[in-house]
Amino acid sequence: MVSLPIPRGPQLIVQSVTGMHITPYGWLDSDVPAVVWRDAPTTANRQSQWEFIPESGYGDRVVRIRNAAYNADSGAFDRSLALVADSPEKGAAVMSQRSDSKSERQLWRLVSMDSAQADFVIRPLGHEGLVVATRQSYQEGNAVLQLEEVGPWTDQFWRWQEVYG
Repeated sequence: MVSLPIPRGPQLIVQSVTGMHITPYGWLDSDVPAVVWRDAPTTANRQSQWEFIPESGYGDRVVRIRNAAYNADSGAFDRSLALVADSPEKGAAVMSQRSDSKSERQLWRLVSMDSAQADFVIRPLGHEGLVVATRQSYQEGNAVLQLEEVGPWTDQFWRWQEVYG
């Protein structure tokens, strides 16, 4: 199985099939849905970048995915990706919410599903059969992220990309 080291520093989380990346809806500093959007990696806004913060005590490749626009001095944009409901039937969605170091709803496992690919799926901790994907495989900008059952669908695969330029 391919398991690239978790990158340090801000990254875009790019959906492999569309080339769009995860960002807070409207780049707002509030609890908003996480969506996908298209930006060039040379012009990506800081609000569209994320940092993978490893969480010890939960096993291999478990991270908190924190927004890179976070300003430690002012507390602005202290946002992490978070799980809102427990199952697709209950409307499970992925939100950009205020970071909470005690919340397991903000912990994600990065899993490489295919040994021939560097792409990974993003699983919520404690929900092994579910992964992050765009709602109903929608492949346009502002497609809301939700959870769905693991399957062979291309909209479930992600990769990180460093912003350059």
